[in-house]
Amino acid sequence: MVVRDLEPLDSDPDDLLVLTAGHIFDFEMEGRPQPTLWAATPSGPWHPLGNMRRRVPESFGTPVAVDAAVIKAHPTVRLSESRGGGSNPMGVRDLWVPPPELQVPVSKLGGTTGHTTGLLEPIDAKHRLPDGRTYSLGWWVLGDEERFAGPGDSGSIVVDEANLAVGMAVLIDDDQDHPDVQCMVHGISQIMSALSVVPL
Repeated sequence: MVVRDLEPLDSDPDDLLVLTAGHIFDFEMEGRPQPTLWAATPSGPWHPLGNMRRRVPESFGTPVAVDAAVIKAHPTVRLSESRGGGSNPMGVRDLWVPPPELQVPVSKLGGTTGHTTGLLEPIDAKHRLPDGRTYSLGWWVLGDEERFAGPGDSGSIVVDEANLAVGMAVLIDDDQDHPDVQCMVHGISQIMSALSVVPL
């Protein structure tokens, strides 16, 4: 998802950043250069997508209430500012206020599982990982007829039926390949606030 940076650098050609999950940069930032996100092309060679500008949390202790990062795209990567298609939802919807529906139909387009649909239950959820980290302030999504997300889908933007961003996929509660695996989503408003970005 393309967003606008509220804290751009003077050297930036524009204020556009790309939103993704923070844990994909899984290392301590202090004393290290800005990490680069790389992608493979269909023909094989890898190319840089961009450099991480900020992430929360800076180190993954416990609990993790927001797991997100923003990337400044590499100069060879073109970002679209159009909304309603591709990677940019029509806007955002904060499910924390006012009290939402019991379940919210949602979808996402992930790097591993592609386009999936499910139901998001906007009730505060927590999940403890085997390494001791605890994810908090999340919601569970259960896929409709297949699993909603899998490994490699982290950072996928979750949208409602009006194509409004409601959150980001940050983890799954099990890595077994069956439809009952739930995906944890962190709220989009909390993510944007923590990273000092706003929607297009």
